[in-house]
Amino acid sequence: MEYLSRPEIWMKDYWRPVPDSSVNISLLRINYGGKPIYYIYKRGVNGFQYNELPDWQVANREYFQLANSLFAMQDVLPPTLYKKNGNLVSVQIQYLYPPAEQNLFELYSWPLTLDKKGKCFYRVFQKDVFIAIRDIFEESGYRFIEVESNG
Repeated sequence: MEYLSRPEIWMKDYWRPVPDSSVNISLLRINYGGKPIYYIYKRGVNGFQYNELPDWQVANREYFQLANSLFAMQDVLPPTLYKKNGNLVSVQIQYLYPPAEQNLFELYSWPLTLDKKGKCFYRVFQKDVFIAIRDIFEESGYRFIEVESNG
């Protein structure tokens, strides 16, 4: 049994063996015979309430759509950080986007590093392309914060 944790407290993995006490609604997954079954859960005064999620809503990492929404609703979804450097923009994704958004992000950028984490979380864009994609994502509710360059 694994509980999806609040984005700020994950270290190596998004999933923990105990519920995150700082969120009231999140996801749970239980491995049944090698196949994960996902549930949405809500913490209430009388304990937890669970509801199984249909496979189409969670297959192929689609659970990120729901996870991003739940964390945004609880105001704990971290923003994407970016730094402008001339005609390039370096981006640090702090919590993976749902597959469609992540694929769009990766289609129009290239990885800053080639390790597994770097390929997903650290990206570089042409400035004009980044601005267009950032505007689309912000219209969908995602937040972006520009960080200052060190030089």
